[in-house]
Amino acid sequence: MIIKVTLIAFVIATISFSIFVEESNEDNKISNVIRSYEKALNNNDVDVVLQYFTKDGILVLQGSPTSIGTEDVKEFFISIFRIIDFDISFKIEKIVHMSSKWAFVRTTTRSNNSADSSEEGHEIFILKEPVDGKWKIARYAGSSSK
Repeated sequence: MIIKVTLIAFVIATISFSIFVEESNEDNKISNVIRSYEKALNNNDVDVVLQYFTKDGILVLQGSPTSIGTEDVKEFFISIFRIIDFDISFKIEKIVHMSSKWAFVRTTTRSNNSADSSEEGHEIFILKEPVDGKWKIARYAGSSSK
């Protein structure tokens, strides 16, 4: 009986550790998407920004109409890069796996060139892992916190 209980506990611990390692690896992949997206924004690079969105991606930002799909998202960033020169940092507050193919990320945003280090915005990214195994932004919503 003790051997069975020990074996069951070992199997459960091994499975739990495997799930933890898998989620940690996926968290790193997801964090890399957010960091790469941040870099593309800071470089005002529309083509690279678009690489991080799914084809049916949706962008919902305070004060802007909803952008749906690659062309709308592209037009949004073309127009916004004409008036804003980004220099921001996303702080990842939380990554939650909703399933093996869907996750959401809660972030706050700060300006890198402001003496005020207070939070300037907050965002929710919903990421999807398509068939090719690369996480992409499927939904992105954000607003100013001021």
